[in-house]
Amino acid sequence: MLLATPVLLAAVAAQPLPAPQVLERFPNAAFWPGVGLQQVANMLADVRRDTELEMRSHGPGPQQLMARWQRGGLGERDQLALLLGGAAYHHPALLPAYVQALRSPSLTVRQAAAVGLAWLLGDRPPAPQAIPDTPEIWQRMAGFADRLVAATRTRTLVGVWVDSYLEGRGLPRRPGLVLSREPAQCLAAIREIATPADLPELLALWPLLDVPSDRYAVLEVLELVMVARLVAMPQGERAAWGEWVYVTGAEQVDAFLHRLCATPAGWEVARRSALALSRHDDGCLACTPTPWLRLLELAYPPVWAVALEVLPGFGAPFVPFDRSAPSGEDNARALGLIFSHFEVSANAPGGQLERRVQSSPRAGPGPGR
Repeated sequence: MLLATPVLLAAVAAQPLPAPQVLERFPNAAFWPGVGLQQVANMLADVRRDTELEMRSHGPGPQQLMARWQRGGLGERDQLALLLGGAAYHHPALLPAYVQALRSPSLTVRQAAAVGLAWLLGDRPPAPQAIPDTPEIWQRMAGFADRLVAATRTRTLVGVWVDSYLEGRGLPRRPGLVLSREPAQCLAAIREIATPADLPELLALWPLLDVPSDRYAVLEVLELVMVARLVAMPQGERAAWGEWVYVTGAEQVDAFLHRLCATPAGWEVARRSALALSRHDDGCLACTPTPWLRLLELAYPPVWAVALEVLPGFGAPFVPFDRSAPSGEDNARALGLIFSHFEVSANAPGGQLERRVQSSPRAGPGPGR
């Protein structure tokens, strides 16, 4: 058996990466409805959805993807799958692949690298066929990716966006690479890629937010990563939505910061909050699926985001979560896939069916992506 292991590993490594059919048409937007930029946007939306779903459902993780890239031998289809689908991990381990892909002899691979790099960063992607095909442009983009690799040796991607936000507001920041973006775009990118591990960065940014709209935007990100209910929900038929709904949440964050005497462990905060909100203490700091499943039963979509990232570690299917619109219908419909995986039907007294949540052993997934 031991002698066969290297052969088995080689066979697994040679398996093609999961690639949806839509990749066969990338980057030609002519197959999509619409005109001009809207047509391109429709194409990119479908490519992103399908490649993310395939890679997160059936593909290896970011480090394994990078190992596959470094070993070489990937055909163009696999390269596109990695560059576009792997971006969904938002993991800096993949950045060297984009550096090399932006210098590829294949124009399609270079275009996929440009789009995938933007998605990995939580940024707006360029229209691939609108990128001028000149050596200078591609070299400039590869150089930017190279600088990102260097920057993420000392900062997280969220940290780079935080510094970019501070630069945009004219506030002091750490030295190093920043992205030239509007402050609101920096916060939108942070919302897209932040995880509980980024909590220290977000709490360090919080006292520097002197623009109310920016403060509320970060408050909503903190809800996602802390698995917390911070924004008040208007109740009743005549309830009105206004600035007041954010006041209590901001006060909670201020109080949390005031109590801190050390850098918080973001995943511990998220897990403890999950136990409190779900009202189910599994005795091992949310290392079983039950607390996370119970979060999905709450009518408060922001607390679903981390749960949907954690549950695949217990065998659940991956379902995408649109962080830009937590209350969207697509997010709510996606929960059905999770519940159908964990629910078990059994005969109950009276000839009825009893439905319950299936428990798993106390071997929770790691917090990493």
